[in-house]
Amino acid sequence: MRATKFGVQGFTLVEMLLALAIVGLLAVFAVQSYQSHINKGYEAQAALDLGSLNQSVAAMRLREPSQTAAEWDARMQSLAASLQAASPAGSRYRYEVELVSDGGRTRHYLYALPSENGAAALWADGAGGIYRCDTAAAARRREAGEHTACRRI
Repeated sequence: MRATKFGVQGFTLVEMLLALAIVGLLAVFAVQSYQSHINKGYEAQAALDLGSLNQSVAAMRLREPSQTAAEWDARMQSLAASLQAASPAGSRYRYEVELVSDGGRTRHYLYALPSENGAAALWADGAGGIYRCDTAAAARRREAGEHTACRRI
């Protein structure tokens, strides 16, 4: 601030620009941190949704064990669609269900795939394990292990 014989007149242009630059830098870091917390919240909601969907599928399979694979698939797709519409994370994640038959045994896998780049993908197995993957492609491959793109959460 400059002082004259009449008192303090105000800030110089350099002082104002410096203050504005500092405030701008602080805002950039604050917005990035805030966005990171928002994404983690949606990811946690998607993980809860997968757990809930997994429990619903398991209960459905116990109540009606005689259904065919096609009937299971239709019911599970319907459950995933209703969860997609009801969940707060439904705008950021797309829920999918996959039935896999191998050797007379049918397993189900659940996916929460991000609708925007940069977000983590999630997948769940029928045993209740939920995994966080770096990419949707890794989730679709159902990678799991210490040195893969997916980690159990």
